[in-house]
Amino acid sequence: METIYDPLPMIGGYETFIKDKTAHEEAKEHLDRARCERDREEVFLGRSFDADAKESDTFGKLARYETTLERSLYKALHEFQRLRAARNGQPVPVPEAVDVDVSVSAQE
Repeated sequence: METIYDPLPMIGGYETFIKDKTAHEEAKEHLDRARCERDREEVFLGRSFDADAKESDTFGKLARYETTLERSLYKALHEFQRLRAARNGQPVPVPEAVDVDVSVSAQE
């Protein structure tokens, strides 16, 4: 077996001497694949979510965002249904709208 000197120091300041070039090349390939896997966008997203979840109300925010998206979806769906009915010559009721004002005053 050939011994190859790797000039990169290992953890703890030890120098590396490679005795099995094939095993070294395989290890480098595994490391490259692991780095590629680590750098995928969904991994970054998961890490960001995990970090945020440790410090704030992430799941509460996620539930609120989901509710907002769901409302937007149904609003768009109902508008689409109204437009389709109007195009087909069917009577279309005026959409119901409720104006809500929520005010909170501080009591001194």
